[in-house]
This record gives sequence, C-alpha cells and structure tokens, in this order.
Amino acid sequence: MVFSLLMFVAYRNRTYTFFMRTLKQTAHWKGVLSVRVWMKLLVVTSLFCAGNIYADNQGVIAHRGFETEEMTRSMVRAIFSMRLRRVGNGTQITVFVLPDAHPVHRLFTRKTLSLFPHQLRRSWDRYVYSGIGIAPIEVKTEDEMIDRVAITPGSIGYISREVLNENVRTISVR
Repeated sequence: MVFSLLMFVAYRNRTYTFFMRTLKQTAHWKGVLSVRVWMKLLVVTSLFCAGNIYADNQGVIAHRGFETEEMTRSMVRAIFSMRLRRVGNGTQITVFVLPDAHPVHRLFTRKTLSLFPHQLRRSWDRYVYSGIGIAPIEVKTEDEMIDRVAITPGSIGYISREVLNENVRTISVR
C-alpha cells in the first residue's frame, strides 16, 4: 500500500522514471528491495507526513468573555483578515497572530483560513496603508499568545495545542 502510494506520488511529481530505474537497479533476484531503496522510501514517506505535526490540536482561542463558542470558517477568515472588527454585542475584537514564518501560522492560514500567509499579509497591509484599518498584534510565541489573549477582553488568536488556562476558551470552527 505504501509502495503504491509512493508510486502514485512519484508519478504525479514526474519522478516516476527515477523510481523505476532505482528499483530495477537495486532489486534482488527474488523481488526483495534492498536496504538502500527502503531507506529512500522511508525518507520520502516521512517528508510527506512531516507537514502535519501541528495539525492535530490546532485551534482558535479567545478570551473567556468572548460570547461565541462556535464560528463558521468565513467568520474566522473575516476576523483574521481584519474585515470584522466587532462581535454581536459590539465588543471590539483584538486579533493576535504569530509571525509569518512560524509553522503554526502557516498551517493555520492554509488549513483554517484557506489562504496563504502572504495573502493575509497583503490584506492587512492594504487596510493599514489605505488608513481604513489596523494590523493585528504580532506575538512571538504560542505561550505569549495564550497570555495576551487571557488578559485582553474581546481578543482572539490561535495555537497548536490544547489550552490549560481558565481565562482562555477554545472556539470550534465549522
């Protein structure tokens, strides 16, 4: 099964001929693959799986006074794009984000917001330079994100793990 998956991926990446040449050159007479080929397959498989390190527990967090426990993907995208500035009761939303190069930020923008980090940055820059909006507050680490969201009423952010802080609540995105 893994071998067929790798062959499919290899074909899609136009490296099919490389894999076939390697397999023909290193296969034993009974069809057993050599250690060298197994190591190559292991490396390629691990590279495909490595991108999901942060994907399991990643989520949106908010201050405990935030009135919503569940949001749609479009509402979360509007909040983090700085288009939605107030929640239903009129409370100002303060958005906290990680740096653009942070792996959690990249995964959050790709998976949750369905955007690339540079697209999000471009929309923030457009609002700031045109004078109609502000950029989100950038924090350096996830721990700082939790601390800042916990002490700022109406704030929202994202992290890659479960929160063990009673001042922060997890928002489910549907």
